[in-house]
Amino acid sequence: MEAISVRRRSELRTGRDTRKLELHDYYGSDEDLKLFLTGDLDAVDASYRQWAAKVAEKERDGRRPHRVRLISEP
Repeated sequence: MEAISVRRRSELRTGRDTRKLELHDYYGSDEDLKLFLTGDLDAVDASYRQWAAKVAEKERDGRRPHRVRLISEP
């Protein structure tokens, strides 16, 4: 895995684009998946709409969301 400098990390966090910096290999809880597997599609839909509203708000502000995911190597 290639390490990034403090400067590069700062560059990823600034500007008009919004980057979500993910540092975990596993987040431990996937509530939407559990809801889907139990057949509670209304709850999954509500969760998705909440997420989509957050993304739309960022886009209205002129920010483009991106994801930067850092993973560890075995």
